[in-house]
Amino acid sequence: MVPKVIFCMTNFVSNGCLSQREINILERDISKYENNVHDATIVNSKGSYKDENIRSCKVRGINFESYPSTLNILQSNMIENYKPIYPKLDYSKISELQYIQYVTGDFFRRHKDVINNGTDQRRVLTMSVNMSDPDEYEGGELVVYSKQSSEYVLDKTKGSFLIIPAFMEHEARKVTSGKRKVLICWLNNSFQLLNKFRSDFDLYTSAKLMLDK
Repeated sequence: MVPKVIFCMTNFVSNGCLSQREINILERDISKYENNVHDATIVNSKGSYKDENIRSCKVRGINFESYPSTLNILQSNMIENYKPIYPKLDYSKISELQYIQYVTGDFFRRHKDVINNGTDQRRVLTMSVNMSDPDEYEGGELVVYSKQSSEYVLDKTKGSFLIIPAFMEHEARKVTSGKRKVLICWLNNSFQLLNKFRSDFDLYTSAKLMLDK
């Protein structure tokens, strides 16, 4: 599948699909840690806490040093697909990776991924990769919301991915049966670059709203 930019919603959203070779490498790595997961938490400026009314799933934080092939695949795809859209970010700073399992009844309500972690480094991009075949689960759609109130739903093909600004609202809808496996990674940049990115995003979306009237 040829990666493409989703212009119908916003110029700041990109999607695509990994090659079968890349999927095989990620699955090899996932097999080493997928049985060692724990209840997900919610993180904000005050720390982390559990609230199953907001987020219900299992997660595992992944050390990139232990899985360099996973890092290389995700980083190269983020650079290839998003740097042409917004070249002003530092794409060397993928610093967080999570493996997530959603089983029947699991979900993550509408939220943003930008958090104040007490440092100068903040999440600027979110990349979500489907690691389950579509016939392995029902429900569980990843939905992104824009200021125009439109929605984009990620393709359920295994290896399909979506890259969005971390400050865009999105949700993982409830899985109604089966298991959905996901890899999520974040690009971190300085607070100053985050603010510049958000400003450019707001200017673009405001101009698009005026043109669409």
